[in-house]
Amino acid sequence: MHEITTPELLQLFEKEGTVIIDVRSPDAYNGWQLHNEPRGGHIPGARSLPEKWIRYMDWIEMVMHKQILPRHFIVVYGYNELDSGNVARHFIKSGYPHVVVYGRFIKEWSGNPDLPLQKPERYRHLVPASWVNMLISGKQPPCYDNDKFVVVHTHYRNRDAYLSGHIPRAIDMDTLAIEAPETWNRRSPLELKKAFEEHGIASDSTVVLYGKYMSPDNNDPFPGSAAGDIGAMRCAFVMMYAGVKDVRVLNGGFQAWVDEGYDTSCADEPRRQIADFGADIPVNPGYAVDLPEARQILASQDAELVCVRSWPEFIGEVSGYNYINKKGRIPGAIFADCGSDAYHMENYRNFDQTCREYHEIARNWIRSGITPDKKLAFYCGTGWRGAEAWFNAWLMAWPTISVYDGGWFEWSSDPENPVESGIPVSEGNKTRHIPISDTSGHMNELEIISELLTGLSAPQKSVPCRFFYDDAGSDLFEEITTLPEYYLTRTEKILLKIAGTEIFKNSSFRNIVELGSGDCSKSSILISSMPKKHWKSTTYIPIDINLPVLEKSARILTEKFHRLKIHPFPADFMKDFRLIPCHGNKLVCFLGSTIGNMDKEEAIHFLRSLKSWMYPDDRLLIGFDLVKDTSLLEKAYNDSEGVTARFNKNVLKVLNRYLDTRFCPDQFEHVSFYNPEKARIEMHLRAVTDMEITSPFLNGKICIRNGETIHTENSCKYQMDDIDFIAKESGLEIVTIFSDPNQWFSLVLFR
Repeated sequence: MHEITTPELLQLFEKEGTVIIDVRSPDAYNGWQLHNEPRGGHIPGARSLPEKWIRYMDWIEMVMHKQILPRHFIVVYGYNELDSGNVARHFIKSGYPHVVVYGRFIKEWSGNPDLPLQKPERYRHLVPASWVNMLISGKQPPCYDNDKFVVVHTHYRNRDAYLSGHIPRAIDMDTLAIEAPETWNRRSPLELKKAFEEHGIASDSTVVLYGKYMSPDNNDPFPGSAAGDIGAMRCAFVMMYAGVKDVRVLNGGFQAWVDEGYDTSCADEPRRQIADFGADIPVNPGYAVDLPEARQILASQDAELVCVRSWPEFIGEVSGYNYINKKGRIPGAIFADCGSDAYHMENYRNFDQTCREYHEIARNWIRSGITPDKKLAFYCGTGWRGAEAWFNAWLMAWPTISVYDGGWFEWSSDPENPVESGIPVSEGNKTRHIPISDTSGHMNELEIISELLTGLSAPQKSVPCRFFYDDAGSDLFEEITTLPEYYLTRTEKILLKIAGTEIFKNSSFRNIVELGSGDCSKSSILISSMPKKHWKSTTYIPIDINLPVLEKSARILTEKFHRLKIHPFPADFMKDFRLIPCHGNKLVCFLGSTIGNMDKEEAIHFLRSLKSWMYPDDRLLIGFDLVKDTSLLEKAYNDSEGVTARFNKNVLKVLNRYLDTRFCPDQFEHVSFYNPEKARIEMHLRAVTDMEITSPFLNGKICIRNGETIHTENSCKYQMDDIDFIAKESGLEIVTIFSDPNQWFSLVLFR
């Protein structure tokens, strides 16, 4: 394994495509000095990917979720060579060719005060299990200068969770002690004072909170009883609101304690009641807002009400709770996706229940318009998930944050309050909702600008083909699909009628997911083949990067298939498909020969990732354009009406919008040809004159000479042997192949 030096790492900082991986624990990443390193924290920009995670079968899914791709140059570092080497080899085994190890973090990076480190400002309040072990063992843990502490195992009406095993010396606290079941709001100041005193908690105590994740099931009468991990966050928020000065949360909860191999206890530890809490509650009233303030926040230009609920709750498919009847959302709230349902926080937690990398959480929020310069109030159904989001923002020292304590339960109980449901729409120039937390992997504008400038500065200039599909480009492409030369769509639609009948004759699916759905016309054919009795129990989830097209298509499909549930998902499917909330088995459709836009290596990597997302009763339907006569192929991409040429040149207008450049479409000509060596159609824009292009985001100029091209798209064509090969390499099994009599196109069903 190649090892790099500190100067080499500093040089790589300046290179596009470098990704630094920190394989230490999330606690070390956050700033805890677990190996006596001189300074705590992580190398700026490093991604947290602990070595122990390589033992999880979903490891590659987490890697892809973090948008760490095979084209990146991977630098791995940690506390020791063994851990770094294990992760580096895992990357190589997973198809990442450019991987090196940096082995001098403790001595040369942490030990050099001139080299930067990052950590959340209040990391000391998210503690590792080793810190808690030192505390209860009578030792002096770092960043602790108190002489009294209470370790609290939190739960909701589930003392069995405590008595079946807890951290030694921990007492238990039912969340009912701090919130009232009539409203699920925090209890009154007098009630909180009494509860804290009964549990031996004073305002100057150090309180260590944790819970036990027990795989909550939404169908249980009391699902929250199995979600003690989120209950701990709720208790932390209420205690800090009340005035407990030093609240700590065990990162990873009870699971982290068990993973470290520490002893557990089943003793029912007595609570040591105290006489006085020691402060007037609430000491921090601004941490909580109620209904009047929530309305003010919605009306303010400088504040946001942040919805930390699941997508089905947000669009009004479910209320999220068996005790809340009304479905929908608060109009004007921004979505900050919690995960799958009211009792899971997958978008804020890692595999092992530790808190997600704080940079990821911040990026997800900022993409959605949730920024630290605004006054923010987080809410959910009744306060638990909102409290967890709030705690993450507090750890990052975001300045003006609160929890709207009443949440959806309080809002929906008042008939005077407006309610929305369905897919949110854009309001003027502001889109109020991005439905994925890195979930949506949507890139922010600076990342897009960087990617475009990198492509235009390369020896072979290029633009990723997804930038074709702005509103104008999407319209032009739909026009292309109707042209006589463009056999692909016509042939595929005929095959879809045949395939749909065959597929639904033998199977039924709770979800139909279409990657890159466009106008949804192909899936419409497929759905028409489904027995109508299955419409009501099926959810169609179209995924496309173009939100207006998605909204328009959803409205059309809703009218056509009125009993079918339709959940559009605006996202880049290359990054975000794992975040789609699918409940039950699914048919994933990847149509239009979109797979041809990837080279074979990229296709295999993408399909491996898709395969890892599939369950045994899921199916995958892919459209493949087959190798055929060259003249037929080239005519399809060089139509007589010039629509494809306008489609190709339209990407220059997209560049102008993002880069503030002055590309002139008339100074380029559309070029499209079949490359038999690589079995693909290539589309280029060829300059017809010399030009120098400037951008305020670029030092210098983009020089393009007469005859030089910008490579805009590849469309790979397949032989049947190629399809067999990528299926085997991806771990997929071919179920059925549907081909037209001319062998121009194939739909292949995989499992």
